[in-house]
Formats: sequence, structure tokens, C-alpha cells
Amino acid sequence: MDNKIRNYSFNNGMFLGLILILIITSHYLYSSEAILPLFNSCFYSSLIVLFLYSISALRYVQLSMIEYDFSFKLCFSIVFLILATALFFMSLYYYVLYNFIDKNLLNQYVDYQYDICLRSPDCDMSFELYFQFYQNKHFSFYGQIQQWIFSLIPCILYSAIISLFMKK
Repeated sequence: MDNKIRNYSFNNGMFLGLILILIITSHYLYSSEAILPLFNSCFYSSLIVLFLYSISALRYVQLSMIEYDFSFKLCFSIVFLILATALFFMSLYYYVLYNFIDKNLLNQYVDYQYDICLRSPDCDMSFELYFQFYQNKHFSFYGQIQQWIFSLIPCILYSAIISLFMKK
């Protein structure tokens, strides 16, 4: 991949990450429960922005850099780098938000997850153990990097679908 396209993809990924951070922040400021892992307006708006921004960024680069042959591989690389960069910044934001900005938000998240656990007959953990698990594994820096790596799996699928439809 050419440096010009790599820089374009990375810069657009950073910009998309900032847009996603603004979406999360606006939902958080409205209600801290809006960023819990639910299928709610925060989830849907973030997903729509991910798709639309990726498509428009790829379309823009196709129209502005006509000297390149936009094969499936190049389209995939551009979209994947944009999505991976954006999700990386979003993961860093979640780490800062849950660990430094609002530590009570972690309590809300664990309480929500623990209520779900209690509905299952296999739930045999106390709330304190459950809280320690989420604090040490899920919302630690290492845990957020792990989540980012696992979020790359759907990025591969999204990138492939978008690239398939957008290649020349």
C-alpha cells in the first residue's frame, strides 16, 4: 500500500474515531446508562456512522486518486485501516472514561452485567468477585486492547462487504 493511501486511511480513521468518541460522549452526557451494552441509540448511531463514513471515505479516495487501480485488496486495506484505527481510539477512550473520568460508571456497568448473570442458574459469583473480574480483566488497559483485537474480526467482515460493493 502506498504511503499516500496509508496516511489518508490512518487520518480518516483518527477522524472517525473522534466522531465515535463524540457520539459516545453525547450519549453519556445525556444518560450514563445509554452506553451500556444494549441495542440502543448509541449502538445504532455508532454502527451507522461506521458504515457510512467508511463508504464515503473509500468513495472519496477512489474519485480523488484515479491513478490507482482500486482492486478488492486495496479497497479492503483502506476500509480496514480506517475501521481499525477508529476502534483503537474508541477503545482508548473507553479505558479513560471508565477508569479516570467516571469511576462510578464501572459500578453501573458491573451492576447491569451482574443482574444478567443472576438470571442464569449458573451464576455463582458474588458481586465483589464479579466487580474485580471486570475491573481487572475487562476495563484494564490490557483488557481494552484485547477487546480492540476481537473487534477487528467484525472489521474484516465489514471491510470485505464494503470493498466488494465499492471496487471498480
